[in-house]
Amino acid sequence: MKHKKWLLLSIEILIIWILLANVGIAYVSGNSMMPALETGDILIYTRWGSKDEGDIIIFQSETYNRLLIKRIEKVENEQYYVLGDNLSNSEDSRNPLIGWVPEEKVKGRVIFRIYPFGRWGD
Repeated sequence: MKHKKWLLLSIEILIIWILLANVGIAYVSGNSMMPALETGDILIYTRWGSKDEGDIIIFQSETYNRLLIKRIEKVENEQYYVLGDNLSNSEDSRNPLIGWVPEEKVKGRVIFRIYPFGRWGD
């Protein structure tokens, strides 16, 4: 009986570790992704899977020394051309200081909004 409990506990810990290593949480600050995303939204993103045109990704910007959230427009050679949905108010690939985003700078692909609850999952 003790062995079963240890085995189940080990499996639970392994599952939690895998999730934490491959899933993240992001907070939206700014209005460059409006109307899809607004300041205060909390998102779940995954490091797994491919990233395609139309997906929203989170990536490290060396220019701004922080994470940015943008939508993929074109994919070439594992680099992403990204734009904010609010084109008149977005620092994105149109800015040569950001340009094309290489795969190694991408933290993940947004899969779910968990807050605010009234817009949950959109």
